[in-house]
Amino acid sequence: MPAASNPIPVSMTITVPIAAAAQDYNVTVSATSGTLAGNVTKSQSLTLHLVDFGITAPSPTSVTAFAGSTSSSASVNLTAAGAFAGSVSLSCTGLPAGATCGFNPVGPYSPTASTPMPITVTVAVPMATAAQDYNITLSAVSGITKTQPLTLHVVQFSASAFSPGSITIGAGNVSNAATTHLTASANFNNPGPGTVTLACTAGLPPGGACNFSPGTVSNFPSDVSVTTSVPFNTNAGSPALTVTATGNSGGASASQTQPLSLIVPAPSFSLGAPSPASFTMVNNSFSQPVTVKITPTNLAGVITPNCGNLPAGVSCLFSPSTINVNGAPVTFAVVFEANGAATPSILNNITINGAATINGSPLNSSAGLTQLTINAPGSSTTIASSLAAVNSATNSALINVGEPNLMITATVDNTGNTYSAAVWEINFSKPVALVASSNPNCSQLLPTAVSCNIGDVAASTGNQYSFKVAPLFERSVEAHSLLTSPSVGSSNLAGNQASAPAVQIRVRPLARKGLVPKKP
Repeated sequence: MPAASNPIPVSMTITVPIAAAAQDYNVTVSATSGTLAGNVTKSQSLTLHLVDFGITAPSPTSVTAFAGSTSSSASVNLTAAGAFAGSVSLSCTGLPAGATCGFNPVGPYSPTASTPMPITVTVAVPMATAAQDYNITLSAVSGITKTQPLTLHVVQFSASAFSPGSITIGAGNVSNAATTHLTASANFNNPGPGTVTLACTAGLPPGGACNFSPGTVSNFPSDVSVTTSVPFNTNAGSPALTVTATGNSGGASASQTQPLSLIVPAPSFSLGAPSPASFTMVNNSFSQPVTVKITPTNLAGVITPNCGNLPAGVSCLFSPSTINVNGAPVTFAVVFEANGAATPSILNNITINGAATINGSPLNSSAGLTQLTINAPGSSTTIASSLAAVNSATNSALINVGEPNLMITATVDNTGNTYSAAVWEINFSKPVALVASSNPNCSQLLPTAVSCNIGDVAASTGNQYSFKVAPLFERSVEAHSLLTSPSVGSSNLAGNQASAPAVQIRVRPLARKGLVPKKP
């Protein structure tokens, strides 16, 4: 029993139910003493600070990392309730060996009821970590421990060496293809679709490009092929390309590189064998057309043809006179003119040549005729010809692109002997399309050349021969023709040739309904 000279200290604890709200409570402590005169109660007040703290579930609930890198991030909030004024520390358990959690900002932390603390969580993963999922526990400690689960996806992908390891620029200045094999860990597409994209990141010549198929991979395993293109006339070389494969999974990314050698051949061209390579003609006439194919390699430019080792009295006419090459094979025609040549002549050393200047350097190629035989004509005559090119629908020198109404007409006067088995050859300055139904005796040798077998031309005047073409997308087109016979000479070969004035070409008007071009 306490006495005035002997007070008794008393300690007190308060037990709080688990469901009690964290807040301040005003508590009254009462002491009661019973006497004969009655009970006497004395009271004192105190404040109970009921406090708490917490850690919210991470958002997102998982993070992803490639081995040897830091993961994507998740966010948590440290919260407090009541008059909490303690210090909170954060840690991780369940990590793979050597991995560490990073918290930003770094702790310890002092959340309050009015100011929760947002924390960013990442995981640094060693290179040797196996690609799989790990269940991590985030622990917040301040006297007691609060936890939240977090899943760590450790993912990986791989790009194999290219096969073949070297590619070469070819037709159209596009290389052959090389292939790499992509694989990925089983969890690469968890929680969302993972992708791998490839790009050439070093070594390409100026203006070069890589084309990958497919461009992006999300299903594994998968093969990806690559071709490379470079501008025409790129200087020769063997650059080492770096191909970078970039994987993206769950907000994390990583890259791998593979080497690939690119061989760029020097700009060049070759002439194919003439067709025909052997033929016979008569003096004072023109030969049948001889076609030659140009095959370019890494080349765009103008090639000028010529003939070599021609004897006196023999010359060449080319269609077209200069050839524009843009990386793709193109064919031109050559007609031999024998005007006062020695007969009989058997020529086996004539060459058809091409010359170009690319990057300041001359380029040349040749193809040889097997044999050109020139005989004396069985008879001779005099030919005079003229040529007209008009829009047969409007009788004008104006036509729309693609309209099959450009009528080409030759008027031929023969004032001597019959011009036997005559051939009418027409060259155009721009590509056209022959309307085959307009003259079944005509055929298209080249986009710029048409040949018609018109048969015997009797001694008469005003003989007319015609066919139609559809002009292609050009501003204008000119036509030039010549008439020849395999057995009859002409006393004036200039009369066997004729030219038509240029025909203007305009873009086809669009149809009123749907703005669709009219079909020819």
